Amino acid sequence: MASSSSPPRTWKYRVFTSFHGPDTRKTFLSHLRNQFSCNGISMFNDEGIERGETIAHTLTEAIRESRISIVVLSKNYASSRWCLDELLEILKCKEDIGQIVMTVFYGVDPSDVRKQKGDFGSVFNEICARTTEERRKWSQALTDVGNIAGEDFRKWDNEAVMIEKIARDVSNKLNTTISWDFKDMVGIEAHLEKMQSLLHFDDEDGAMIVGIYGTAGIGKTTIARALHRRLSSSFQLSCFMDNVSGSYNRGLDDLGLKLSLQEQLLSKILNQNGMKIHHLCAIQERLCDQKVLIILDDVDELEQLEALANETSWFGPGSRIIVTTKVQELLEQHDIINTYLVDVPTKDEACTIFCRFAFKQRGVAPAGFENLIERATKLCKNIPFGLRVVGSMLRVKKEEDWERTLHRLEDHIQSGSPLSTETINQICESEQVPDRKHAFDVPRKSFVSSLLGLLRIRVKRGINLAVRDLFSSDPYVIIKMGKLRLETPVICCDVNPEWNEDLIFPVTDPNLTVFLTVYDHDTFTPDDKMGDAEIAIKPYLDALKMKLEGLPCGFIVNTIQPSLENFLAEASQIIWDDGKLVQDLILKLRHVECGEVEVQLQWIDIPDTKGL
Repeated sequence: MASSSSPPRTWKYRVFTSFHGPDTRKTFLSHLRNQFSCNGISMFNDEGIERGETIAHTLTEAIRESRISIVVLSKNYASSRWCLDELLEILKCKEDIGQIVMTVFYGVDPSDVRKQKGDFGSVFNEICARTTEERRKWSQALTDVGNIAGEDFRKWDNEAVMIEKIARDVSNKLNTTISWDFKDMVGIEAHLEKMQSLLHFDDEDGAMIVGIYGTAGIGKTTIARALHRRLSSSFQLSCFMDNVSGSYNRGLDDLGLKLSLQEQLLSKILNQNGMKIHHLCAIQERLCDQKVLIILDDVDELEQLEALANETSWFGPGSRIIVTTKVQELLEQHDIINTYLVDVPTKDEACTIFCRFAFKQRGVAPAGFENLIERATKLCKNIPFGLRVVGSMLRVKKEEDWERTLHRLEDHIQSGSPLSTETINQICESEQVPDRKHAFDVPRKSFVSSLLGLLRIRVKRGINLAVRDLFSSDPYVIIKMGKLRLETPVICCDVNPEWNEDLIFPVTDPNLTVFLTVYDHDTFTPDDKMGDAEIAIKPYLDALKMKLEGLPCGFIVNTIQPSLENFLAEASQIIWDDGKLVQDLILKLRHVECGEVEVQLQWIDIPDTKGL
């Protein structure tokens, strides 16, 4: 199995479909392809490939370069050696590189596929005239794929509705990037390993509730999200229910409160918006026979647990419920025995976290900053959230400015709340921080009151960038927002570089234009420009203002089409993903002969600030 901590591979295709052409090409598959196109999902097109006795090399490569494979099991699927060889390659990719495999049982019984019986088994037996070894491999592959839960066409009255659900499920899975979104959390793998041992996946007989607890800002939610990303594909249903305490409508009576929470959970996990229930047995009735993974994040009252996971018998065998909370006693009151305390990072870990946000070049601190870093981490009490906020605030500042800011923070700090808005506001108002205006492009005295939050721009990769040296280029990206200027590291000798670098900007004016420029690094001459573009962030910020709570994971909030007004190379989707809004954009560079850059936008809320 591919290591879950490895950097994400670049997939050429999002989806590969394995199907029997005469059964589905002009009906189901053409409708599925059209729906995928509407949703911005690229699918490998095998038209024009001549079918023969053995699977074509082109198809083998396409399978290996696809994030998801969908196997459409129709009546005559097993009559094709080509299809069966495709299936062997797909299952090999599932095992070797973690490819996601989805199934559609198109007019066949899943049991017939698993056991090769009925009409499906008859056509399989007719084709299996080669060797005993081939028959054994194909039979095992059909058994394995038949055990992968998928859509059963016979249970749907409306094919269009089923196809819409498949497209939505594919979007959900495409938005699941294993662990890489959490690379900036130092020690994440150690946390995940400890949690997975507590979850006892070897016990499939019953359901289990596990608690994660620790002080505010310590990383409980991040660990829970990483677990959800890593584990969700192993469950029939999964959902991340974020901010349970904040979604708890305390204006209702006890029954109303619990019904409201159950409606939210069932709407999320079943992908059905606006569900209404009238009794507290609804979760048990709907999920008692399902293997589910449910994350209940930021629970702060016992009544919330009683409403959402009162008994493990509510959920099917093998289910896992993960609860995060600041209140250890709450877990004890609910008889949750398996719990995990998220400890404060060590001194060295805290320094690493802080430096990743405070310095441009992959967290490498310049000489002479050692004492300042130690003071900053001590100020934050090694709490990851605080390290991130203060590190981002000090990013690109000069050494003397660090000294002033840290000195003022130390003077004003209140025990137990090192990052309160009041404290930071006092520092920002001080005349002893003379270049706050320069750093954040707003007047000193109004910085915190004007702060809306942080915009994380992840510079993912360059695509077919221009050659500026003899045979290649050494590209890096500079992004400017107002007077802030951040840059990625240089990637040597690569016109298709992968940076995966997070650049974090404090946002005080949502109407500012964001400029992106690519340069080729040169040692003895000025760096060559390799094109530029503008990032239109207004559609993303507008989407953030919408009511997003309760939307299913993978819900497409908006799709922005390429136009003369933007720099998009293809349609860009704004997607609600696990309680956060993300937008991936592929930007076509101007003032250059070729080249595109892929970036992702994500918002980071800062507590007690103005917000959007």
